[in-house]
Amino acid sequence: MAEKTGTVMAFLSALQTPLQEKYRDEMADLLAIKTDLDPTATAVDAWDVAFLQEIQKKEQYAYDEETVREYFPVDTVLQGLFDTYGSLFNIGFSEIPDAPVWSPDVRLYALKDLTTDDRIGYLYLDLYPPREGGKYGHFCAAEVISGRQTDDGYALPVMAILGNFHKPEGGNGRRF
Repeated sequence: MAEKTGTVMAFLSALQTPLQEKYRDEMADLLAIKTDLDPTATAVDAWDVAFLQEIQKKEQYAYDEETVREYFPVDTVLQGLFDTYGSLFNIGFSEIPDAPVWSPDVRLYALKDLTTDDRIGYLYLDLYPPREGGKYGHFCAAEVISGRQTDDGYALPVMAILGNFHKPEGGNGRRF
């Protein structure tokens, strides 16, 4: 931890020149890709960057997102996340089978405090956006029901995580 603001500012200032050089190099690489597509191009616009980076990943680095996804089965990744959060916060996650959900891909989990064994809330996971309208199409976390004290006791909080992952097709299993 830096004790003085001057130390932080000196560190940030020292980064400025190397980062600017790296930025210029990366933009030059992207401009070369863009000029392959459009020989009249003279600049990379902000809206070009993601598109050109995808081309760069495939052509220059032989990176294929679909191939990488094979190494990340949904159930394995979720269990790893739940184990990590469980050990950090001493909570447990258990899926509630046949829960009332708004889509067949949605999962509902109960969360419990591992010290007291008390249920502390619920979590909906809706990882795949719709192909056509009807569901929110962006990744987000949303409070469905706020945890609060009521006349009948404490109402447990309910959260939903809405994902934006590509839904697997065919027989290749559920993968991130």
